[in-house]
Amino acid sequence: MRETRTPVWLIVAPWAGAAVIAVSLVLMASSGLRLVATAGLALVGLGLSLALVGAAHLVGAANDAALKSNHASETLALEVQSHKDALDDLAEGLDVAIFLVDSKLKIEYANQTAVRLFGFDDPEGRTLLAVTMSPQIVHMVERVAASGEPAKDELTFEQPDEQTMSVVVWRESTELQRIFVSLYDITHLRRLERVRRDFVANVSHELRTPLTTIRAMAETLVDDPEDEELRQKYGTRIVTEVDRLTRVAEDLLTLSSLEAGQAVKSDVDLAEIARHVVTQVQPKAQKKNLEVSLTAPEALPLRANDNQMTQVLLNLIDNAINYTQEGGVQVMVSTEEDHAVIEVRDTGIGIALDHQPRIFERFYRVDRGRSRESGGTGLGLSIVRNIVEAHGGKVILTSQLGHGSTFRVTLPMN
Repeated sequence: MRETRTPVWLIVAPWAGAAVIAVSLVLMASSGLRLVATAGLALVGLGLSLALVGAAHLVGAANDAALKSNHASETLALEVQSHKDALDDLAEGLDVAIFLVDSKLKIEYANQTAVRLFGFDDPEGRTLLAVTMSPQIVHMVERVAASGEPAKDELTFEQPDEQTMSVVVWRESTELQRIFVSLYDITHLRRLERVRRDFVANVSHELRTPLTTIRAMAETLVDDPEDEELRQKYGTRIVTEVDRLTRVAEDLLTLSSLEAGQAVKSDVDLAEIARHVVTQVQPKAQKKNLEVSLTAPEALPLRANDNQMTQVLLNLIDNAINYTQEGGVQVMVSTEEDHAVIEVRDTGIGIALDHQPRIFERFYRVDRGRSRESGGTGLGLSIVRNIVEAHGGKVILTSQLGHGSTFRVTLPMN
């Protein structure tokens, strides 16, 4: 605030010893407010100085009060704006879609997550139904608007992709009584829960089936220990089932170790590993009259884990042999730009399109009967994916039912 004081005039009065003082004060605030005070005082002797001092104190007190009031207002405004900015930043940074709708269900505010989720660049001013395309949300909002009680539910959205959302709706506590809607994508969480349930069920089944077989055969041998032929037959079957349990345990441990940490890498020759694995699987292929061919360079140096690269090739080729009845399996090792490439192509039964998204899940089998006959654990492809991803690579399936499958692995060479 700025203060302007006009000059003071002394005028000689007609009576002796008296003086009249005309005082004019102008107070100018920074906001443009102008206060003017004018007075004429008849003062004698010492009274002049006392009056002027008193006037000065009053002006000073007025200035101080105005300054403090103005400063407090500015500080409060800054604090309010600061809190608003912080809330805006919080809403924009959340991985939760937030809508604020009015009594007509028109959107007054939508954060960036909501914009990305529903694909509307400017949803404000549109109806909630037009943006979300969900009558269920609209019904939730209408119930909350009528009752004032918050609501929560899980809804499935088909557009733009099928997603499961946790939806919470509540009413504003002010007189405006607008409605807040929050949506959190729990699709991945529900998928993980399904995988966990399937995993527990499959592990239980994989362990219970051979254990039941072993128990039944062992009890038969105990009841009839003199039957040499039965002892030989059942003894061999028991060993087979124990081996199967061992493979399940080993594969589970392999998966656990892969998820726990990074692979220990060294300089390996991927072409040489492929030649070794192809030689190893030839006896199994020959029993089914299948040909396993290999196309590879003389050498293909790669920074990788030797044992894990062996397991990737072994699992893919073994899987191809299991699901191929006629024809054969082609194994190709090559380079593309700065990547090493492994392709395993078979002429087998192929994989239906609806099975392909889940083919790398633990214990997932397209043909459970055929898998168990071949001694598979249902973990082979899951192990392949985990090893490849631990090396910074990708594994892609291309298949058509009745026309074979191709698994393509790419691994960075640097």
